[in-house]
Amino acid sequence: MDKLTGLRFTSWCGPKLRLWLWGWLMAGCAAMLPAQRGQLVSAGLTDQLSIQEIRGIYAAFGLPEFLSPILYELDVYQLVYRTPAATGDSLTSASGLVMVPQGVCDFPVYCYNHGTVFYGDDISSQGGDWFLGIPFAANGYLAVLPDYLGLGATPLHLPHTYLHAQTQATAVVDMLRAARQFAQFQGLQTNGQLFMAGYSQGGHVTMAAHRELEAAHAQEFPLTAVAACSGPYDLSGVTAASLLQEAPSSAFNLAYTLFSYQFVYGNLWSQPGDAFAPPYDTLLPAVFNRQQPVFPAGLPDTAVTMLQPAYVAAVQADSLHPVRAALRANDVYRGWQPLSPTRLYYCLSDEVVPFQNALTALQAFQQAQAPSVEGIDLGTGLDHVGCVAPSLIGAKLWFEGFRAACSATGIRPEPAPFALYPNPARDRVWVSAALRRSPGQRLRVQDAQGRTAALLPLPADPAAPVALPALAPGLYFASLDGLAGQVRLVILP
Repeated sequence: MDKLTGLRFTSWCGPKLRLWLWGWLMAGCAAMLPAQRGQLVSAGLTDQLSIQEIRGIYAAFGLPEFLSPILYELDVYQLVYRTPAATGDSLTSASGLVMVPQGVCDFPVYCYNHGTVFYGDDISSQGGDWFLGIPFAANGYLAVLPDYLGLGATPLHLPHTYLHAQTQATAVVDMLRAARQFAQFQGLQTNGQLFMAGYSQGGHVTMAAHRELEAAHAQEFPLTAVAACSGPYDLSGVTAASLLQEAPSSAFNLAYTLFSYQFVYGNLWSQPGDAFAPPYDTLLPAVFNRQQPVFPAGLPDTAVTMLQPAYVAAVQADSLHPVRAALRANDVYRGWQPLSPTRLYYCLSDEVVPFQNALTALQAFQQAQAPSVEGIDLGTGLDHVGCVAPSLIGAKLWFEGFRAACSATGIRPEPAPFALYPNPARDRVWVSAALRRSPGQRLRVQDAQGRTAALLPLPADPAAPVALPALAPGLYFASLDGLAGQVRLVILP
């Protein structure tokens, strides 16, 4: 199979002709079919990554290979597809990346939802945090990374609908449909498993897409496991209080949110000066003009100082104010319960997305008796950027416990006999509460050479953590008395 085209042709077709035929076929199919959600418009090869190049990317970001072993070279494609616009009932274009492991296997699908990016830093152009899909893809997942609406291939006159739950969700669903069509064109086999994770804005996207998939597409895309990380799930409560406080907060995130909702709902102001004080009433419309955006320099450290005091007072006093209504409409934890195994990762020192977002969502899900939702506290000392790697490493290690064997190669870590969280950890871990414990049961922690680094009795209270001694950062293997098998445990500095 030719890696440039993904289609099988007779040997007399040269590479350039095959590439031309691929483009002609995709354009012709798009022209002949009536526009529909998730319709694949085009697919273009953007990169090919060798094992050595992937190792270089790991090294550049300080990711030890043992955390996600590199098993495959990768071909990276940009997909363009059709999805609903934010206003009206028309379809528009959106885009994303698909990372294809170069091996014979029925791969699981991993959907990664990226964090906040500014215009031009698109996933599909290998900008932003596109590289965060690599450790999954190189380890044997078909990685799908949507841009979202208003980024990438969406026409420039349509802005990004930042933190708008519905269009974020539909963009993810339709990207999965386009990726499925692409896999069929390529002759790729998938195993029916779908894992999803996202960080920051991507945490909000993940929760919105999770809700949409289970409510409307459960048969089409059954979810295997979901990890939402450091996301602003409670926009109307925790997030609004954080952004409108008289203390340092993200002016860019506040402005991005308000301009997004003004585009979608059209009722936050008649003119920017109604909401924003000078000079932001003229600066910000230029920043968020996607056709010629101005880099957001000169924003204040305290977001609320951009706003007119009277506007802030009106928002705070009126529960029906358009800003409050828009935020409430885009909370992603109310009125539903996740049915698939779900984890909410958070860090107590996150200065951008307060960890109380996760606690609020977790409490709501528990009250709704969601069957399998956990909150994973990664502790103090990690800010919003520092929380990225432990969250996604933890999600990857957790996903491995669900991952089915590759029918062609048999590559798969052994199923985990129990769970430890947080993982990675520092000074404490919890052992899976579902585990039956016998009196005197102990947790054994061994280093990579098989030497016992710690032998720790489990507390009598199953809800209590196990305190870890001071261990050198790195990979360890944990086992429990009376249970066969081990769990990988990563100790952070």
